[in-house]
Amino acid sequence: MNTTLDYLQNTYGPLLKMGSVAEVLGRSQEGLRVSLCKDDAVSRHLNSGKVRIGRRVYFKAMCIAELVDNGTPE
Repeated sequence: MNTTLDYLQNTYGPLLKMGSVAEVLGRSQEGLRVSLCKDDAVSRHLNSGKVRIGRRVYFKAMCIAELVDNGTPE
């Protein structure tokens, strides 16, 4: 039985681009960017898993899997 983390890592790798995260969460990229600017539980959780490499922004697959599996963090 595959877990969400296994699926995300096999499909996207250990780090997901903004477009991939938006696709997994069923949002547009612009909607995801707006959500990241807010101060709520979801944005804090996503921002904690954010990794910058140069000018590019990636998100850890583990962080996204936790969000998908557990829903909105408290």
